[in-house]
Amino acid sequence: SSSSSFAKLQAEVKRLRGECEDAQDLRAQLAQAQEQLRAAQLHAEQQREQHSRQLEEQQQRLELQIVEAQQQVLVLQQERGDACVPAAATGGVPMGLAGDREEGGKWAAHAA
Repeated sequence: SSSSSFAKLQAEVKRLRGECEDAQDLRAQLAQAQEQLRAAQLHAEQQREQHSRQLEEQQQRLELQIVEAQQQVLVLQQERGDACVPAAATGGVPMGLAGDREEGGKWAAHAA
């Protein structure tokens, strides 16, 4: 009977060794997955920073273009005299007709 209990103990040891090896494999897989996750998070953060920088640069370029366009409008106004007011400044109505619009004149009727 001692040999059968010894055989049972050997079988139990073998089973536990197998479970231990499985656990070690799982720990190695977990460590690998965690490393991949950290790398993916780092990559995502770098992409976010790069995208944010690109957006900031694009915004600065657009703001510069707006300023340049405004300066060109001012130059054109000075060259042509102050009578040249952009239509946008009068709500899209040519300067000479703005009074008609406000007083409900002919131009306002045409616009409606």
